[in-house]
Amino acid sequence: MNSTFEQLGFTDAQIEYVKDVMEQRKQKTHKAFFDRYGVENLEALDDLFELAKKYKKEHEPEKLNYKEELEKLPKLEELIGLKFVKDKILRLTALNKKNKTLKNKISMNYVFVGNPGTGKTEAARALALEFYNNKIIKEPKFIEVDRSNLVAEYIGQSAPTVRRTIDKALGGVLFIDEAYSLFSGEDDIRDFGTEVLTELNKQLEDHRGELVVILAGYKRETLRMLNGNRGLKSRINSIIEFPNYSKDELIEIAKLMLSKSGYTISKDALDEVVDMVYSNADKYEYANARDLRNTLELLYEFQAYRTLDNLKDRCIEIDDINTLKTLDEIALSKEFADDEPKVKTMKVGDSL
Repeated sequence: MNSTFEQLGFTDAQIEYVKDVMEQRKQKTHKAFFDRYGVENLEALDDLFELAKKYKKEHEPEKLNYKEELEKLPKLEELIGLKFVKDKILRLTALNKKNKTLKNKISMNYVFVGNPGTGKTEAARALALEFYNNKIIKEPKFIEVDRSNLVAEYIGQSAPTVRRTIDKALGGVLFIDEAYSLFSGEDDIRDFGTEVLTELNKQLEDHRGELVVILAGYKRETLRMLNGNRGLKSRINSIIEFPNYSKDELIEIAKLMLSKSGYTISKDALDEVVDMVYSNADKYEYANARDLRNTLELLYEFQAYRTLDNLKDRCIEIDDINTLKTLDEIALSKEFADDEPKVKTMKVGDSL
């Protein structure tokens, strides 16, 4: 059967998916698939091939626009801070380039761990560009997914979804954000995340050297996932930890964000906004550059309202930050007030 599919120009993932449909047709777990293509009875092989042709036509991979993809990928040296991470990526580049020269087929599976907003996604994009420029991967392709893109609606459908995702990423980089959300800690075959990880293990082995896979997330949760899945852990080449940004690095990131948004900022205001963000660095929910971006976006609102009579003015001033601080204080005091127990004055005769 495989040879017939191959003659039709099917990829491995497409072959596996259609075979999976055929195997599960009696359980009706692919009812949505049948409804979509208007085929209810697949007993005859001819019906299956007709269905396969319809599926292939609709799921034909898009041709990659190399110019557009390259423009999306930042250069490694453009990343702010992250010296250890950048050095590590350069060493991985050298290693994989040598292995390609020696025609060694080794896996390229990495784990990026760290707090939110520490540049994991941007570093992964920079790695994709570095690997492509050094002919380690064939295409400047960066596919970003999370649990919602891998877990299907019914039991048995997640594995084909993983295969299609891997197939789409072949020759490039697959970035799985918040990968730890796929791990429940329970050895339950009915858990969709477990099904994804089981299939991912198989695909990492079957396509060793054909793509880069990066799992990203919080350190504690991600390491818990790896320790609970020995198969996956054994297929990881490197775990790279991303530190929180320093205050000086946040200043540089703020300048870059402001420039891209077409804003300027006074020195006093810049120092103040970074101090505001960095003051939360010891809190669990601290999100580094993400918090900085969210704060700047609020300041754009206050600045726009303050300078409504002058649309050309796009400079953040200390007044805008003071307005934000005042509103934060009001919100905080209200939050505490709402949490206080309400005292009811009772009169004689009132029921408890």
